[in-house]
Amino acid sequence: MGINLPDGAGNNKVIPGSTTYLYTEPWDNNETNAQVASYLQSVRATGTKKPMVVTAYANDYDPTTLYWDAAANEYKHPEITPNNGVRIEAESDQANVSGDVTIVSGDASASGGSYTSGIAKDGDAVTFTVDAGQGGAFTFSPRYSSRQADGASHQVMIDWARRVSRSS
Repeated sequence: MGINLPDGAGNNKVIPGSTTYLYTEPWDNNETNAQVASYLQSVRATGTKKPMVVTAYANDYDPTTLYWDAAANEYKHPEITPNNGVRIEAESDQANVSGDVTIVSGDASASGGSYTSGIAKDGDAVTFTVDAGQGGAFTFSPRYSSRQADGASHQVMIDWARRVSRSS
């Protein structure tokens, strides 16, 4: 049995109890790695050997800086833009299509303003090249959607070798 203790509230009562694990969501005063580490060390200092589940959420602001927002009459953290790496829109970055696939452009609701259509049978494909520029490990996060409820299978091939299969 476990219970969610945001910011560890109530740990002093739960740790000596009969729970089998501890679960917490660090919120207030846990914006930096050092603050989270301090919290985790304080729990371990109690001598508990119970496993811990700690849920963390990425900040979309700089927790080390504050500025005064006169209109809101409060201090705020400046927002930051996350670095999600290079975004490649296959449809608008010189993709090759085969089979019955077409590229539909001018759709403001589509990511990048365009999308591929007609991927429905074997042989329908969108092919594009990404030059990583250097060796190493990279994260590749393809995104697709389908209005069809047929559970179509999608394959990702890297250097023409099948690596990943996903079903929608």
